[in-house]
Amino acid sequence: MKTTIRLLSTCFILVSATSATTESMTADKARALFPSTSAEGFNTPFKPNTHPGAQWYPKAGFGLFIHWGIYSEGETNPSWSMIKNCFGKERPARIPLEDYYKLADRFNPDSYDPNVWMAMAKSLQMQYAVLTTKHHDGYCLWPTQYGKYNTRTHMEGRDLVRDYVQACRKHNIKVGFYFSPRDWAYNDHISGFNNPARKFDHYEKAVNPFSEKQNEIEYEKWLDYTVGQLSELLTQYGQIDVLWFDGAGWMGIKRPEDDLRIRNWIYRLQPQIVINPRWGGKNINPDYQNHKEHHSLSSISRRIGDFYTYESKWPEIEKRNEGLYADIWFEFCKAWKGHWGYAPASSSDAEPKSMRQIIHQLSVLRSFGGNYLLNVGPSGEGEIRPDIFAEADVLSRWMTTNGESIIGAEGVKTWESISNCPLTRRDNILYAHLTHAKYDVETVQIKLDKKPKSVKTLSVNTNIPFDYDPQKHLLKLTLSSKQKDPLNLSTVIKIIQ
Repeated sequence: MKTTIRLLSTCFILVSATSATTESMTADKARALFPSTSAEGFNTPFKPNTHPGAQWYPKAGFGLFIHWGIYSEGETNPSWSMIKNCFGKERPARIPLEDYYKLADRFNPDSYDPNVWMAMAKSLQMQYAVLTTKHHDGYCLWPTQYGKYNTRTHMEGRDLVRDYVQACRKHNIKVGFYFSPRDWAYNDHISGFNNPARKFDHYEKAVNPFSEKQNEIEYEKWLDYTVGQLSELLTQYGQIDVLWFDGAGWMGIKRPEDDLRIRNWIYRLQPQIVINPRWGGKNINPDYQNHKEHHSLSSISRRIGDFYTYESKWPEIEKRNEGLYADIWFEFCKAWKGHWGYAPASSSDAEPKSMRQIIHQLSVLRSFGGNYLLNVGPSGEGEIRPDIFAEADVLSRWMTTNGESIIGAEGVKTWESISNCPLTRRDNILYAHLTHAKYDVETVQIKLDKKPKSVKTLSVNTNIPFDYDPQKHLLKLTLSSKQKDPLNLSTVIKIIQ
């Protein structure tokens, strides 16, 4: 283990010293580095990137996920809408395979202005953004030299990714790329990926089209193709802050060393980057392989990445604490208004239930030290729904008043043992979050070592009466209606210790 750590440390030192930077590295040179990259070491969310340029991530708090591609033109879900009986539900494909890929001929957004997206993100104090540069359908939003579906083959070389990166930098937002290693369009839909092997029908048995020997050859071809695309993304746009994978999984191939080599190679190109753990494989971290008492801990410890990703299933956040959050960087991603892709709005008005849920989830996540990656699905023209803009306007007003308790604040990760509502902290200030779910408590109770100097709400900057029992070390207070959040989203109590 010590030898492994020394090897990784040497790798990071060499990266810094030789500066294999994006400024001097071409895509071809980056691709040529991959075969010689070490497959040594391990990494899990328990061992996040120690590079100084990665340390923004655990305090980021809030980010914007953007699912946008040819599926947006068809007002349908990304990729999965072409699958018959998708996710085991008996139903036809929402859009036939051939019609789905015809959307590439129509997708050419005249109204695309990612500065509008980033201005909205900035108003919400979001710190980073993640754009779907390539979803499972294989369509790339940049003019890649690899594959049949991209802006080189269908949009005269227009680079939608570059416009997005420039908008992020203009608004001082960290740049993130979503990239799906599994590519259902690859090799004319003939590959070792499950859905092409099932003929895009969930109920069909997956049949690998290749013999065992040929499958190894085809896998190597796909890996080179994928490294080629990643080489472009990681050298042509300057510093990239987040790389968000979404599954690989070539049938009949188990090569954990390739997972490690991919990670180490990415660090050679972008030393400061943070990577999620969804490339696909599992590699056992010897520090955590025996943690059988916590199934979730054992599972997470096998994943390669700098931060763990929870997707959509909110109960997992509240059920899996068990001290798990004490050691990891993690993120919860969810679709705003319930759509990953684009669906037209039925109203242009803000919905109170939607906004309260967002603030509740954001507050709870920050109390556990996690980030919230909230997804929007713009239209084929690149326009965000009017009801989302309306909600963003209200949420930005809440963030203006209460953002100090969210952005840059640290989670009090064991708050459940000392408080009846979520807590965050900044230096000597404690923030109690009275969200509109189960934590909108009538009487706030928090165990504190000493009597606070003052107690206020962020929305009403006046002192609030409280009781402190020095024997029980217990703070108690009850708010009047005038002291609560005027936007009726969530009241944040500021406790100066």
